[in-house]
Amino acid sequence: MGKDVPRVGAVGCGGIFNHAHMPAYLGIDSARLVGFYDVDLKQAQRAKERYAQMLQKITNGKSAIPEIRAWRWVSPDEIVENFRGNIDELRVYENPEDLLANVDIVDVCTPPKWHVEYAVMALETNVNAMTEKPMSRTWWEARKVREAIAKSKAFYQLNDDNVFHPRFQIFKNVIEEGAIGEAKHVWLYRGSHGPEPRAWFWNPEVGGGGCLMDYGTHAVTTSWYLVGFDKMPVKVKSDSIRKSHKHRPIEGRLQSIDVEDDAHIRILFEDRENGNWITASIEATWSRPLVGTGDPSFGFVRIEGTEGVAKGYQDEAGNNFVKVSRTGFGDKLVAVPRIEEEKDSFENEIGSFVKSVQEGRPSLCNEEIGIGTMEILGAAYLSEVRGRTSVSLEEFRDFCEDFGRRYPNEKVSSAIIEYLMQPYR
Repeated sequence: MGKDVPRVGAVGCGGIFNHAHMPAYLGIDSARLVGFYDVDLKQAQRAKERYAQMLQKITNGKSAIPEIRAWRWVSPDEIVENFRGNIDELRVYENPEDLLANVDIVDVCTPPKWHVEYAVMALETNVNAMTEKPMSRTWWEARKVREAIAKSKAFYQLNDDNVFHPRFQIFKNVIEEGAIGEAKHVWLYRGSHGPEPRAWFWNPEVGGGGCLMDYGTHAVTTSWYLVGFDKMPVKVKSDSIRKSHKHRPIEGRLQSIDVEDDAHIRILFEDRENGNWITASIEATWSRPLVGTGDPSFGFVRIEGTEGVAKGYQDEAGNNFVKVSRTGFGDKLVAVPRIEEEKDSFENEIGSFVKSVQEGRPSLCNEEIGIGTMEILGAAYLSEVRGRTSVSLEEFRDFCEDFGRRYPNEKVSSAIIEYLMQPYR
């Protein structure tokens, strides 16, 4: 690792950063995690100390040297030497401005309410920004990133690790090579039994909504990736967005929830070149998944094409495959590389953005994909409020613009959230 590699600063040093992003940097040779900021400075300090300990254990020979994701072979001695140098660079910053003055890329891992704020702050100072999903709480505030990009020399990436997950890349390959003909329908289901210990997840003012803003973001962005980001989302319909398990123990107190915990929606994507369309059916849940078997957090995927079907398959040994059933020609299993939990997907997403920055190219999962995903999610909520009628994205934009005319700019997003969350109060 040379001295000219991009320096990365973390904004928000809580759960997703500590458990997923931070360990990923150990396996990335093309960037260096050096800075930590959190509104809770003690949390930033703990994150810095934890990362220093991880580096120290490797340099002292107490932990295995990680397999480095690099475009060149890196010797164990070089890895250890780089880690020693990295320990000396680690800094905690008391404000985001000082952090941005000392990094090339910012990794925003705050709750959604502050994703856009920190991304825009970075872009306005020509610091590249990647934010955890969802991009924002609403489509209205997500557009601020587009406005900042237009005036910036920096790039933006929506960090939806599913897009960079080996499993979904195999599905993408199957579709692109025509193994099932033209894709017609995607079924994608993601969920868990809910993030009970973390109160902010259940606060719509902070998260923008419930399970649809969490696993739904994954499912929407991933289904769009699978059918092709060149396809245009046209209409969205709620089949059911509801409170299923209405009482939850949140931070030690059993209480009623104010957001949805089970959502089923449909999206119509259109190919503007030939007029063909593809439907995506999505389940996102913090209650009991209704579709699929096995680990609900890993998801259920089924893609129907004009000449066959592709779906996830796991054998008795726990090996994962994409099972391709081509009409009239039997089945074929395409192996999915084994991964260490989600380690590869987070290394892939961070490493991919670093490579984009180094080459001066926009990320595949850029601001337009993030904004489009927020548009789809908002239209789904509006569909539920309107009695589960289909809502075009043009209708949804008009709905938001109406709020923009009636409220001060800084209050528009909160007003939209309040309106869309009324079924769950």
